[in-house]
Amino acid sequence: VEGDYEREKRELLKKAMRADPDGVVDAILGLERRIEELEARLKMNSRNSSKPPGSDGYDKPSPKSLRKRSGRKSGGQKGRRGSALQRADKPDKVEPIFLQRCPSSGVELAPSNIVDVISRQVFELPETKLEVTEYQAYVYEVPATGARVHGEFPEEAKAPLQYGFRFHAWLVYLVDYQFIPLRRVRRMCEDIFGYAVGEGTISEARRRCEANLAEFVRVTGAKLKGEAVVHADETGMRVEGKTAWLHSLSTSELTLYHIDPKRGGDAIEAMGILPEFEGRLIHDFWKPYLALDCEHGICNAHIVRELTFFEDLGQSWAKTLKELLLQACSEPSVNSPEQWRRRYRRLLKQGYKRNPFEPPPRKQGQRGRVAKPKAVNLLERLDAHDDWILAFLDHPGVPFTNNQAEQDVRMAKIRQKISGCFRSWEGSRTFAIIRSYISTCIKQDVPVFDALAKAMRNQAELFA
Repeated sequence: VEGDYEREKRELLKKAMRADPDGVVDAILGLERRIEELEARLKMNSRNSSKPPGSDGYDKPSPKSLRKRSGRKSGGQKGRRGSALQRADKPDKVEPIFLQRCPSSGVELAPSNIVDVISRQVFELPETKLEVTEYQAYVYEVPATGARVHGEFPEEAKAPLQYGFRFHAWLVYLVDYQFIPLRRVRRMCEDIFGYAVGEGTISEARRRCEANLAEFVRVTGAKLKGEAVVHADETGMRVEGKTAWLHSLSTSELTLYHIDPKRGGDAIEAMGILPEFEGRLIHDFWKPYLALDCEHGICNAHIVRELTFFEDLGQSWAKTLKELLLQACSEPSVNSPEQWRRRYRRLLKQGYKRNPFEPPPRKQGQRGRVAKPKAVNLLERLDAHDDWILAFLDHPGVPFTNNQAEQDVRMAKIRQKISGCFRSWEGSRTFAIIRSYISTCIKQDVPVFDALAKAMRNQAELFA
């Protein structure tokens, strides 16, 4: 039966060739192009494209890091500052160890026989319990009027019973820094302190922290507008069962997040920073960024991965261009910027020669743009935006990659894997603001818990 089917198919193809030879040839060539495209797509993985590592499945490609060997031995380097325990000058508790007799001879020993002391220190967790402070406001009766008055309670004692600011900061620390789900925070508090904290209490602590960070958001946004170089990226999140986008703007010292239902220009406008930004924005060529009136810099790590894909397909120009970009990054002084550009453009010509493309004639009624091969799209992008791609050669402050932004949005994926999606937009926006503050504190070497405790008292760090 299979042989009969093949013979019938060949006969039909011959008849079609006699009736419309050009149409059949075009169809065959189109199918060949489609087969090549599908085969190339099967070869895409996290090493040669923007696909995440989780999509590789069990057939993961061998890791090929772009980093080069430093020549140093593994482990701690000579001259580094260690992080071992340091002796406490004033220990909290001293436990003396006396002897009544010599362990060897059995001779009796007295305090007058002590000639020296050998000490060892053990650092241990204290017994954990919440410290309860009771505020007592004495009630006075005014002699002239008989009215009763009392002193005002402090801010942290507005209710008859409540948790303090530092405990609220601890709850925010667990949820928004360590990504522990609310139920597990509740269980942790019960196990450690003996109090089963309600999820409403945790949510209220987070809302209070967010409200007290309004000035931090304003100051950080204003500072980002004036930076010479800012990194931008976005990543998908799940909010109320739908896809939302966490947008990130950052430098090595500042971070600001914004979560939005949209990914493009509306979200950029809503964040309210980039429309007024005049420095250089480093990104991965997401088109809405190109509409901004500022300088641009393209993440070359993305371009290197795309070139690796065509290198895997046997295109030598892509391999050589990838090596050129990596060498220009590690050894920029070997050539002048103009010499690097000439070599860059020669390789683009080789790429065009290797991937010739002529748009097919449009059929009657055909609309839209003509699809181009993936290689041609990449070559045209490298050709049209070489100033942005090679900006690191002309401006030492411009980085080769957008790794800063990549690192700043990575925590969102970790949070989603641990705690799942956000059940409300309010909760997602609270997370974005608090996490902006935490990320900035980490970059500024400010202890996160102490900074959150200040924020709970409306004394947040501003990093102006």
